[in-house]
Amino acid sequence: YNYKNPLPSNHYKHIYLEIGFGNGNNLLTNAKNHPDSLFIGSEIHQPGVGAVLRQIEMEMGLLNAVASCKDGDEMKVLVNEEKQENAFSEEINQESGTMHAKSKLRQSSMQSPHSQTERSHQNIRILPGDGIKLLSLLPKDYLDAILITFPDPWPKEGHAHWRVIQREVVREMHRVLKPNRAGRVYVATDALNFNSWTREIFQQESLSSSTASSSILWEEIVPCPDRGTWLPVVSYYEQKGLDEGRCAMLQCWQSI
Repeated sequence: YNYKNPLPSNHYKHIYLEIGFGNGNNLLTNAKNHPDSLFIGSEIHQPGVGAVLRQIEMEMGLLNAVASCKDGDEMKVLVNEEKQENAFSEEINQESGTMHAKSKLRQSSMQSPHSQTERSHQNIRILPGDGIKLLSLLPKDYLDAILITFPDPWPKEGHAHWRVIQREVVREMHRVLKPNRAGRVYVATDALNFNSWTREIFQQESLSSSTASSSILWEEIVPCPDRGTWLPVVSYYEQKGLDEGRCAMLQCWQSI
């Protein structure tokens, strides 16, 4: 990884950055739904980072590789792919008497479900840190979309400067997003103050940029694109809000 070429963009159809992925369920689901796209997730809270890494390990089978044996024996590895492969290879070689069958077996063993599962997570990258700071390290016109889902709304006016959406942040987002309506920012919140704040910031940037003849300009997509394409999961925090009578408010802004 380096600031000039953080990830090979030519290997993926689209590149998404989710800032503040929480427990990572939305990040993982998007990555599974779009295996030809790259999903970068950032999270400043260590429990969230640990949760998503543990989920990846569980799906890869890494946490189920050992089990307790009877009579208090020590933990033993249940699956030893190398030994199984050698045993099967010898059996086929004895039956056929050719190296061809052995070669075909080895090729088949390389396509085991375990290997396929490992490959299914190759389009995910995790940053245990601030995704806003990551923006300054990304190249220009690099991302297809930025996702911000249910961030801390910081409801008190005196705390407005702590909100993730700020004018300087929006400018940096525009720099890293693909131009000509190809780059988008998706925002989800159940806080009225944050929803209004987000729209106001984007509108201010659009108005100020147009009067100054700047290249920075935003356009809101109304209605917001189907959430199933970018927010397929109802998180714990969203569900908690629904239980308390709040509903999700969605925005989508595209760079021009």
